[in-house]
Amino acid sequence: MRRNKLLIVSAIYFLLYSLNLNCQSDSTSILKQTALPLTLMAKGVILNDQDIKTSIPDDIRSTFPNFDSRLDDYMMLGPTALDLAITLTDNIANNKKHLSDILIGELAMYITTKSLKKIIGSRRPNGGGQAFPSGHTSQAFNGATLLFHHYKNESFLLASSGYLLATATGALRVLNNRHWVSDVFFGAGLGILVGSLTYHLNPIGRMHDENRLGFQIGGNSMLLTWRF
Repeated sequence: MRRNKLLIVSAIYFLLYSLNLNCQSDSTSILKQTALPLTLMAKGVILNDQDIKTSIPDDIRSTFPNFDSRLDDYMMLGPTALDLAITLTDNIANNKKHLSDILIGELAMYITTKSLKKIIGSRRPNGGGQAFPSGHTSQAFNGATLLFHHYKNESFLLASSGYLLATATGALRVLNNRHWVSDVFFGAGLGILVGSLTYHLNPIGRMHDENRLGFQIGGNSMLLTWRF
C-alpha cells in the first residue's frame, strides 16, 4: 500500500511540474522554475536517512520478490531519443538550438552524476556501489525537461510524454532493487534542474542563422562582437 501511494504521488508531482512549466513563459525567472527540482533534491537528501530509506525497499521486495526487468536501461533514453528523432526529421528552424541543448545537457548530466556518485559513494539496496543519485533517473528527467521546453508550444501531450517515461524509469529502478527511493528523488530533481538550466542558459542557436563575428567602430573605440 505504501509503495502504491509513493508511486502515485510521484507521478502526480512530476505531471504537475510539467503543467506548471507550460503556464510559464520563457521570460519567467529561472529561480522560480528551479523551485521544484530543488525541492525534489532536498527530499532525496531527507529520505537518504538510513532508517527511512531501508524501510521502503523491504516493503517493495516483499510485494514483488522476483521482479526483474531491464526495461529501465532503455526507457531512460526515451525522452532524448524522441527529442532527437523529431529534431532531425522535421524542418525545425531552431534545430541548432535543440541539438546543442541535448549535447550540452547530456554532457553536463553525465559529469555531474558521475562526480556525485564517486564523492558520496553510498551502497545500493542490492549491495552494489555508487547509488546516490540515480543516473538512470537523472538522465531520463534531463531528457524529459529538454523535450518539454522544446515542444511545449507545439504539442503539450508530446512534450509531456517524456515525464511519463522518466517517472516510469525511476519507479523501475526502485522495483529492480537497484536504487533507494532517495536516489530516485534526488536524481529526478537533478535531471530537471540541469535540463532547465541548459535550455535557458545555452546561447547556441538563439539567433538561428544570424551567428557571426562582427566589428563595430565608432569614434575612438572598436568593439569586437560575436552573435550566437
